[in-house]
Amino acid sequence: MSVAETALALERFNKGTAARFSEVHEALEQTISADGLAQWSEHVLAIASSGWHAFGSADALIELSEELAAAEGEQALLDVARFGFSLAGFSYEPGVRYFEGTHELLRNERRDCSPMLEAAGREIHARFPHASSLITEFFRTGYSLAMSNTAAAVDQWARAAVAFADDRSRLLAFLSATRETSNVDWHLVDELREVSTEASLAWLEALPRIGAIATDPGFESVLRRLAETREGISEWLDAIDESVVMLEPAARHTLWRAMAALPTTSLCLALLSARDRLPLSRTDIVLAWAAGVQKFLPLQNEAALGYLALESAGSEAALEQLRGQVNFEDVHRVLQLFAEAVSGTRLVIEPTDDDGGHFRDLPSTDGLSIRLPRSIAQYRDRDRNFTVYKIALMHQLGYFEFGTFDFSRKGSAAGYQEFFRQFDDRELAEKLFRILEDARVDWALERRYLGAAPAISMLKADAVRYMRPPG
Repeated sequence: MSVAETALALERFNKGTAARFSEVHEALEQTISADGLAQWSEHVLAIASSGWHAFGSADALIELSEELAAAEGEQALLDVARFGFSLAGFSYEPGVRYFEGTHELLRNERRDCSPMLEAAGREIHARFPHASSLITEFFRTGYSLAMSNTAAAVDQWARAAVAFADDRSRLLAFLSATRETSNVDWHLVDELREVSTEASLAWLEALPRIGAIATDPGFESVLRRLAETREGISEWLDAIDESVVMLEPAARHTLWRAMAALPTTSLCLALLSARDRLPLSRTDIVLAWAAGVQKFLPLQNEAALGYLALESAGSEAALEQLRGQVNFEDVHRVLQLFAEAVSGTRLVIEPTDDDGGHFRDLPSTDGLSIRLPRSIAQYRDRDRNFTVYKIALMHQLGYFEFGTFDFSRKGSAAGYQEFFRQFDDRELAEKLFRILEDARVDWALERRYLGAAPAISMLKADAVRYMRPPG
C-alpha cells in the first residue's frame, strides 16, 4: 500500500491523523529503510483500525516515531510499534498510554526503564487481555514511577506488579498505593513480597501514613522479622497511628529496640498499646522492663501479653522500680571524685556485670581498682539508688582504710586465697570470713563517717526485711 493509499485509509478515521502521518512518513524516509518504513506504515494503520477512537493510539505512535528513530534506530521504532499494536483491540487507552510513556522516557533519557515495564506489561496483558483500564493504569503508574527512580528500582517494582497480578484486586491496590506514595524503597518492597505478597502490600499501603518513620534506625529490622511470622504485619502497621509517628525519634527508637526482642506480632502490639505509660526517653529502663516478659515465654502467652500491655501488677511494679534505676555511666565521674576525696588516692572505678553481692566482694587484685554494679535499681527512688552507689563505694574503700589486707603479704584480695586454702572446707571458710569482715567494715564506717551512718543503717535494715521470710 502506497503512502497516499495509507493516508487515505487513515482519513476515514481522522483527517488530522492522516495529515500528521504524511508529514512524519516524509521525515522518516531520511532515517530508516524503505522496508522498515513500510512496516511502520502498516502498524500505524492497523492500530488506527483496531477499534473505536483507536486513531488516538495511532496519533501517539506517530508523534513518537521521528524522535525514536533518530535516537535509537529503525529496529527500536518497529519493536515499539509492534508492542503497541499488541495492546490494541479492546480499547485505545492502553496503547495511548504506552506510546506517550515511551515518548516521555525518551525525552528524559530514561529509556533504560522501558524493557522491564514492557515485559511486565506484556505478562499482565496476557493475564487480563480484556482489562483495558487495568493495563492503562499499570503503564500510567509505571512510567510516572520511572521518571523519579532508578532502573533497578523500576525493575523491582515491575516484578512486584507481576506478582500481584495473580489477583486483579490486589494488583489494583498495589497500583493505587504506588501512586499515593513517594520515596519508596522498592528493594524492601520486593524483599517483603518474596516473604509475603500481603506483607508487601500492607507496607506499601501504610507508607503514605507512616512514611516518616520508615528510616528510623531499627524499624526496618522489626518490619522484616514480623513479616515472616504467622501473624504478619498488617495489624501492627495499622496500630502505628499518628501519635506514634509524632513521637520524638529517640522515643520511637526505644520502641523499635524493645520490639526487636519480641518474637510475635501480638507481643509487639501489646507493647505498642502501653506506649503512653512508658518512659520512652529512658531506653535502658524500657529495655530492662521489656526483657521481663521472657519469663513467661513461650508457654504463658496470655501472661506475656498482659505484662507488655502493663495490665498486670507485677509488670507495673517492675517498671516503677526501674524508673528509679541509676546507671554507672551516669554517675561515674561523681563517684570517681568522691573516691579520691575520701581515700586521697587515685583509684580506678569500673563497672561489673555481676549480679548479687556487687560491692560486698573484695576489691580487685591490684589494689588500685574498685568494681561497682553497672546499674542499681534497689529502690524506686533515684536518690536512694544513688545513695546505694555511694555506700557501695565507701564499703569498698573501707577494706583498704580499715586494714582488711594488713595481714596479707600481697596487700590485696589475692593474698587471701592462700589463707583460705589452709582450711579443709575452703568455701565455708571464705564465706564466714566475708560475712564477718563485711560487718566489721560497716561498723567502722558508721563510726568514722557519721554522716553516712543513717544511710548504712537504712540499707542494713532493708536487707534484713528483704531476707526475713514472710508470715
